[in-house]
Amino acid sequence: MGTFFERMTLRALGLHFQLGHLVRVSCCNPEQACDNDFVSIDTNGIHSVAVNFCDCETVQPHAIQLLRSHWYPATTTDPKLAATFCVLDHFQMYTFKLKGFTFEYYHALACLTNNTGVKTPKHSGCGHSPSGVHATKEGELAVLCLDCPHSGKNLLPNWREALLTDDTENFARYLYSLFLGIDGNFWMCWQDKSSEAADPSLSKGWAYFMEESKYKNMNYFFFQSMQHAGDVSVLIILYNIAYYWSKHLWQCMKELPVYIKFLVPKFHLLAHIGLCQTKYLFNFHKAPKHGWANINPVATSMREMGPGNRHDMLDDHFSNWNWKKVCALGTTLQQKLKEEEAIPKRDQHMLDLAEFEKAIPPANLNKWRHSVENWEADDSKPNPFEVKASTITAVSVWLELAQSNAADLKQGVDISLHPNMSPSNLIVIGIELEGLQYGTFEGKLGPHATDTQHGHLQQHTNALQCWIKQWAKVQILYMPLMSKLRVEVGDSTSSEDQQDVSTLQLCKALNQLCQQLWLKSHLVTFKKEWITGQCANTRPQGLIKAIQAKVDAATEQYHTAHVGLKFLAVPLAKLEWEEEFPVLRQEDIRCMMEGLESISKISKGRRLLSTPWIWKTSHGVQSKETRGEDSDKLHDVMCIEWCKARAHAGQWKEVELLQEEMRHTLAFLIWHADWWIGKAGQRPDVSISEAEGLLAYV
Repeated sequence: MGTFFERMTLRALGLHFQLGHLVRVSCCNPEQACDNDFVSIDTNGIHSVAVNFCDCETVQPHAIQLLRSHWYPATTTDPKLAATFCVLDHFQMYTFKLKGFTFEYYHALACLTNNTGVKTPKHSGCGHSPSGVHATKEGELAVLCLDCPHSGKNLLPNWREALLTDDTENFARYLYSLFLGIDGNFWMCWQDKSSEAADPSLSKGWAYFMEESKYKNMNYFFFQSMQHAGDVSVLIILYNIAYYWSKHLWQCMKELPVYIKFLVPKFHLLAHIGLCQTKYLFNFHKAPKHGWANINPVATSMREMGPGNRHDMLDDHFSNWNWKKVCALGTTLQQKLKEEEAIPKRDQHMLDLAEFEKAIPPANLNKWRHSVENWEADDSKPNPFEVKASTITAVSVWLELAQSNAADLKQGVDISLHPNMSPSNLIVIGIELEGLQYGTFEGKLGPHATDTQHGHLQQHTNALQCWIKQWAKVQILYMPLMSKLRVEVGDSTSSEDQQDVSTLQLCKALNQLCQQLWLKSHLVTFKKEWITGQCANTRPQGLIKAIQAKVDAATEQYHTAHVGLKFLAVPLAKLEWEEEFPVLRQEDIRCMMEGLESISKISKGRRLLSTPWIWKTSHGVQSKETRGEDSDKLHDVMCIEWCKARAHAGQWKEVELLQEEMRHTLAFLIWHADWWIGKAGQRPDVSISEAEGLLAYV
């Protein structure tokens, strides 16, 4: 009696195909295929076969012999691959109706050839259970992730002791942590068709769906999943609304002895405020979006299904997707470790950090290290990644000017010459009108603009001219000698107000410039890493051009405001502003770390030497008492930059996590093999032939 089944090819069983003659007619001089290796593609799979060509007196070219046998050769010279006419007809109908790709069709045939593992009940060992399939528990048919931690299956015996070791960075938490991704798929919306009673599910919640009567909300899904998570001590939860969802979740988790960290995937992070971006940043690329990309193509066909049929079909697709991931897990982990150069990049980041720290005074370095370690241990502590200064806004300047006017009125000083517009309002509105002019020049339309676009631009220009004329009438009341005011002190109140508002304009331009540069950098990186093909690149390229236009507008606004503030500073004898707002050159208009690849060859690690000044300024928010203290500002910027460099070096500790996941995978497979061996003798009540089949399947 055998102990296992072994897949055999037709060639290994001794089957030979004789070409060039009628059926049951042998050839007196047969010739083997090139290298005695031939592959045939048919509707039931891809087969390795032995083919003999005719080489007797009726010999024909090999390609002709294959065509006469209804096999289409891949080449005309020494063919080693052929597709049957039947599979070609089948593929033609497939492309006519489904518009599918040849690559997908070929892999479907490959799965028909060998599709081991996707028959869920058999793969989960239900057929070996003495109680039969009906004893299957909820979620038992789900395909498990091999590299996730499973206590008693792939974790070391002393893994709990590693969590208690004196590790300042506490990286052992992440080595034995369970990453749980939560996300909703709105493509998979289901129309209310039929009912559970009329269309029940065959799996009864055995795989990825719970029974319909148990559906509640996200909290219920989470805790229900945690029941199947086993012995978990560290939990990393990824959710695009983790900030809101986690607020009240702690009250429900008091009885759960687990260290929990809430994070937001990078794809959704930019939609959150700055505080959330630094608190919930997640650099490891694990997210459930890849699974949704696989299931979305079937969303349309599943909308009309009944609940039971829909659940069973989704279970089938999820099992197939997870099984393919499990089969490719070894290759995937190896690619991440070697082909993506994880180890050399890790060493380079750590070297950069060491070189960077050489340029920092030891006292400051110890202070920063203590601060960031305290924040990592308790995120309620001050966040060292956050910019200490708050950005000045138009509303705050307007409020300050209004309060100044109110103080003058309280003292009986009223210099307003217009009932509805004070001197400060005149200046603020004037600068706003100046900003509107940036969007009304003809060059923005491009060389191929339509008449409709030209008409809209002309209407906008006419309306703007009317607003400027109305504003100019009020301006004459306050500035009757405008040419004289440009060279003399004139009305000091109006000049000081205009200087404050010009400072606001510089701050707004710098803030807008930095935001758009960061956004452009993110889009360019995303486009390089994730988008391929001309069609898919069209929309991102348009977005990048639109952002570049905003960068150019902010640059022009800064130049204009800089010239105006330089003109006002001379009569007011206030020249310190040039230290805070230098001349903006073209080489300064780039992201903080952009272009460091070539610079690092000359000065490795000294990142601040090449950081543009626009990232080192507080954008005009310092008080008059602290203005000019460049060392404090630079220390704050260096602290943030050092924290980022440290985070980059620490992120590459993912190499250790990757190696631990490799060990998890191998240990799980060893445990699973022993688990299957233990299943072999659990059915003593079956016949000898059935027992032989159960043993062979193990």
